[in-house]
Amino acid sequence: MNLCAYYYSFEPTGNEDIDSILEAVASAGKSFHNTEDWTDSHEWLPDGMSVADKIQEAANRAAKNLGT
Repeated sequence: MNLCAYYYSFEPTGNEDIDSILEAVASAGKSFHNTEDWTDSHEWLPDGMSVADKIQEAANRAAKNLGT
């Protein structure tokens, strides 16, 4: 799991679901300098997803697994 972006990094929490959210945010930060680009779809993501979609997907999975 890569929790490092160029200008910041996260410490793993030990919870796979939460760490997957942190990984998605770190990946977005590493891919783009501006958050305004996070909503653009990209061919390197499945089904034309954006990095914001990947963050939301990780958060939804975490919420489901935490029972909320």
